[in-house]
Amino acid sequence: MDANKYSCPNCGSGNTASIPLVYKRGHATGNATHREVVSYNVQTTTTTYGDGHKETEETGRTPVYGNVTRPTYTETDLAKEVAPPTPPDEPQLIQSGYDFVALGCGSIGCLFPFLMLVAYVILKYFIKTPMTQSAWDNVSYLIFATVVFLVVYNIYTTKKLNTRHKKEHAIAMEEYKKQMEEYYRSVEDWQHLYICNRCGCKFRVDD
Repeated sequence: MDANKYSCPNCGSGNTASIPLVYKRGHATGNATHREVVSYNVQTTTTTYGDGHKETEETGRTPVYGNVTRPTYTETDLAKEVAPPTPPDEPQLIQSGYDFVALGCGSIGCLFPFLMLVAYVILKYFIKTPMTQSAWDNVSYLIFATVVFLVVYNIYTTKKLNTRHKKEHAIAMEEYKKQMEEYYRSVEDWQHLYICNRCGCKFRVDD
C-alpha cells in the first residue's frame, strides 16, 4: 500500500483522515440531566360562610424541582463542513382528485333543483311574469342544459389540467434522474475524500 497517497498534497502532512469517517465520528447521542420544574404545590384557603356553604380559592403556588433526563444529539462543526451531498427532491405529481361520477350526480341532483328554485322566486316575486307549464318546461330544460354544460366543462378542464401536470411531471422526472445521477457521482467522490488535519485541505484518494 502506498502510504504517501494519503499525505496532504498541499502541506505534505501525513495527519489526514477519511472524510466519511470524520463525518461519522462527528455525531454523538446521549442523555443529559437537568434540574427543572416538574410540578407545583398549590396552597388553598377554604372559607366557611354563615349560611354553611364553603368556598376554596388558590392563594399561592410553590414550584417543585426534580431531575429530568432528556436525549441529546450533537454534531461537530467539522462534521457539518464535511457532510455528504444532499439528494435532490423528487418532483411530486399534482392531480385534481375529483370523482367525476360523484361530481356529475351531485351537480345535477343538487345544483339543478337549487337553480330551479331561484328561477321560480325571481319569476314569481320579482319579474312577476305568469308562467305556463310549457314555459316552465322550457326554463327547466334550459337550466338542466346549463348544469350539464358546467359539469362537462369542469370535467374537461380538469382532465386537461391533469394532462398538463403529467407532462410537466414527466419533464421534471427526467431532470430529477439527471440530478440523481449527478448526486450518485458526488457521493461516490465524497466516499473517497480525505481531509488534512493540519491545513484543512480536502483531496481524493482512489483505492
